[in-house]
Amino acid sequence: MNIKDVQDVTEYPEPEDIIPNIFKMQHHLMHKEGGYDQIESMIGLKQTEDVPVDIQSKQGQARLKDFSWRTTEELTEAMESYRNEKKDGREHTLEEVVDALHFFVELCILSGWETFPDECIDVTPTEDVYKYVFLAPVYPLGIACNLLKNKAWKKTQMETDVNRYHEQLRIATRELLGVFGYFDQSLRDIYNIYYKKNIVNLFRQKSNY
Repeated sequence: MNIKDVQDVTEYPEPEDIIPNIFKMQHHLMHKEGGYDQIESMIGLKQTEDVPVDIQSKQGQARLKDFSWRTTEELTEAMESYRNEKKDGREHTLEEVVDALHFFVELCILSGWETFPDECIDVTPTEDVYKYVFLAPVYPLGIACNLLKNKAWKKTQMETDVNRYHEQLRIATRELLGVFGYFDQSLRDIYNIYYKKNIVNLFRQKSNY
């Protein structure tokens, strides 16, 4: 099953409720019985059960870095798909971008967010060259991760600049929404493709994909 098998949304939330609804769907995906979250716990890959994580702890920081990398990986897959668009098609590229959005929203939830800050909700792309468009969110994510200094092998504890971390997350939010804007996707379009991929992910959980 993939997003082509899922019907488009017929009823949309009010514009101000689109992002909070995406966060609610991601919460459900995270905590669903038999879902990815539980599987990671069972096989020992989940660094901490805390939601949100303790940003000052080694386990919490490892979890945040994990989801930052997952977001980055999906963005690079999207860029690769775009380079091969004649073969893959535009829809496949957007599916990779929405995969990045799934991981990024979970990163935000783990960071204590319940929605994106209002000032970040803008789909206008900040870049016009495709390579920079896809990589634009990666830079602030990298800076955010660099602020998380408590690596597993370090014996000394370093205090995280939480305000600066969240500022970088806000910049990454703006840049990630700009990737959708580069493809002329509105907030409603983002909601539609997120909803469809969310249905696919729930099906994959249920079918032990």
